[in-house]
Amino acid sequence: MKMMEIIKENRPREKLILNGAQYLTNEELLAILIKCGNKDKNAIELSQEIINSAGNLKVLFNMSYDELMKISGIKEAKASAIIAAFELSKRAISYSPKDAIYDNAEKIFDFLNPLLSIEEREVLYVMFLDSKLHLIRNVKYSYGSTSELIVPKQKILADALKYSSKYIIMAHNHPSGDVLPSRADIDITLSMQEAFNMLEMKLIDHIIISNNSFYSFDDEKII
Repeated sequence: MKMMEIIKENRPREKLILNGAQYLTNEELLAILIKCGNKDKNAIELSQEIINSAGNLKVLFNMSYDELMKISGIKEAKASAIIAAFELSKRAISYSPKDAIYDNAEKIFDFLNPLLSIEEREVLYVMFLDSKLHLIRNVKYSYGSTSELIVPKQKILADALKYSSKYIIMAHNHPSGDVLPSRADIDITLSMQEAFNMLEMKLIDHIIISNNSFYSFDDEKII
């Protein structure tokens, strides 16, 4: 069935206007983003296929542009619309006021937990701060597996210089649910601490987040 053949009040955009976005299904919300289907499926049917191909909405939320382009029915315009919408959502849930000061693990956790809690693989975020502990930039660097993190050390150091950062905070998640650091977590933290020191910057914390709890390297006196 073509979208124009669906009763007007049952079309996604009209339902959103009449009733509010909360009453739409995942497929209907996605259909508004992608705007149209293809020669074989209307926008709702294509949206259902996209979500099924991803596995679930959480996986779709974190897919890259290249990963989206591998899904049947997704081209440049649709992939770009999905990426843009999800990126706006991530920025909204991790909004940081300009005068926010990140001087303890609880504040770092409150800021990053909404972002890291939606990840199914290990992901590294690095917060670059100025001399007053205000956020300059929060950057997501790498995906690992469900149990291993990849840390692009040289890229992080280059960005620290580019942003003229004075203080650094590292944070990543443990999808396993255990917030305790692995030996590899400790080793990379100490290595990054040494590298930042050489640049006259300071790594003030590395926190691990999982199941709405966290582990702080600073609180535990590891750094």
